[in-house]
Amino acid sequence: MALARWYGRTAGVNLGDVFLVVDILFLVLTVYLSGGEQSWIFFVLLGRVADQAVGGFRRAAVFAHLCLAGYLLMLLWITVIDGRALPVAPTAAKIVFFYLAAWYITLYAIPVEKRRRSIGTAIATARDLIGRLRVTTQALEEARLKAEEASEAKSRFLGTMSHEVRTPLSAVIGMANLLEHTDLDEKQRDMVARIRDGGTATLQLVSDVLELAALDQGQAELRRVPYAPAALVSDIVRMYRPAAESKGLELITKVEERVPETVTGDSVRTRHLLRVLVDNAVKFTLEGRVT
Repeated sequence: MALARWYGRTAGVNLGDVFLVVDILFLVLTVYLSGGEQSWIFFVLLGRVADQAVGGFRRAAVFAHLCLAGYLLMLLWITVIDGRALPVAPTAAKIVFFYLAAWYITLYAIPVEKRRRSIGTAIATARDLIGRLRVTTQALEEARLKAEEASEAKSRFLGTMSHEVRTPLSAVIGMANLLEHTDLDEKQRDMVARIRDGGTATLQLVSDVLELAALDQGQAELRRVPYAPAALVSDIVRMYRPAAESKGLELITKVEERVPETVTGDSVRTRHLLRVLVDNAVKFTLEGRVT
């Protein structure tokens, strides 16, 4: 419990490293008790170097020299304290072999350290990219919400204004229709017709605005109603005839025989399409006629 509480860096000393160094002394003691200079299990000391190689080159080099120092300390103990003579050639061979093997393991730590550094760099880069992506995603989400709010506000505004404009326009068209059935001369009747057609065109424009608002909100639906194509074209031509005459253009209507008297479809959108075509034809024709 005490180790679990205080393990790690305490007062500037890493207790984990202290335990590893003490462990080397126990390994040296094991070699000593298993035969000392004649024991061949001194390889266990190389295991301590190997498990520290993952910590980097400097760490592995430190433990390689500590393990070699521990082994040399054991040999010194045998010579001085135990008073036993050491065979020179075998002992020197073991020391040289141990030192070379320890350095081989230590050098192996270099690519391990590079690989760990590159992995650390990749992880740091990935974290940075994830952080930026999170910020960008949040900004995009906020922009999307603002755009949706603006679009909804625009659609509400267009819908409200269009409805407000349609009411007086309908009144104007209705009054023009009533006025047309009164006693009027030819000139007055033509003027009333132009008032009615202009109001109808403006009302259609308002309806188009409402249609765009409905499309914006995903509420537009195709209608299937019967209507007469020839009558629809005549209405549109009558609407644009004053504009054509003011430019000196002749506006001619021709309905082919193969066109049926009545069809079923969306007359509102068909009217809008033909109205745009006629409007562009009259607007961009400088002289002659539009058929």
